[in-house]
Amino acid sequence: MTTSVGTADTTALFMLHGCLRSTPGNGHALAGILAENDAAEPMPGCRLYLVATDPEDPDAVWVTEVWDTEEDHQASLQIPAVQERIQRALPIIDREGMTSHRLQAVAGIPR
Repeated sequence: MTTSVGTADTTALFMLHGCLRSTPGNGHALAGILAENDAAEPMPGCRLYLVATDPEDPDAVWVTEVWDTEEDHQASLQIPAVQERIQRALPIIDREGMTSHRLQAVAGIPR
């Protein structure tokens, strides 16, 4: 059984979930840069962009994204404000400690 989110079928959504590790002691700064999206213009096709910290690992920042399509996600990376945040975050990201997973939705709320 497939459950829809809004007007989209959840199985059609593009989803990413991953952990960005900061260089030692920079987890709060990295989360702050990633969270600036809250004050930015909405990104077309973005259903969810969630930034979370790990209370047991101060250098881990988890990001969950849900998009209408993979193309919407790729287009968001071309937005000047997003590119600027990426450039500021890169120096404090431990690239070897990063993980990312593409997920397939099977159900969701709201329906």
